[in-house]
Amino acid sequence: MPDLEILDGAASYPYNRRPDYIFGKFSLNDGCVAVITFSTADCMLPILTTYHPDGIEIDSKPLAVGQCSDGPCYKCEEVLQIGKDLTIRVADTMQTFECDEDDLPKGAPITTTIVYKEGKITPSGRIEISKEKEKQL
Repeated sequence: MPDLEILDGAASYPYNRRPDYIFGKFSLNDGCVAVITFSTADCMLPILTTYHPDGIEIDSKPLAVGQCSDGPCYKCEEVLQIGKDLTIRVADTMQTFECDEDDLPKGAPITTTIVYKEGKITPSGRIEISKEKEKQL
């Protein structure tokens, strides 16, 4: 990931125009910056927004797949990665297991499914992200 600066209330201006929790920012080019915020829902959803040096928004996209949930004999891991080359990868890996009499996972996973998106931040600050893709392991 590019060098991430963790923001607090004072340092977040002019990037605090939404009612989201501001996490941090990193530089793109020519003074443009990208800001990661978390929007409140059933869980905290990551949103990536890019800005011109004067604080005018260039683009904004949610970076979540949203396939994870809770349940017995079910495991899910959510991962978001932004590379130094500004590539974006976000994935949810879900596994189902056979349950024992106490509804606890037993044995190796029965199924493993990865739902993911890929993309990049362009030199102009636009955020390009694919539709969800799915892979069974």
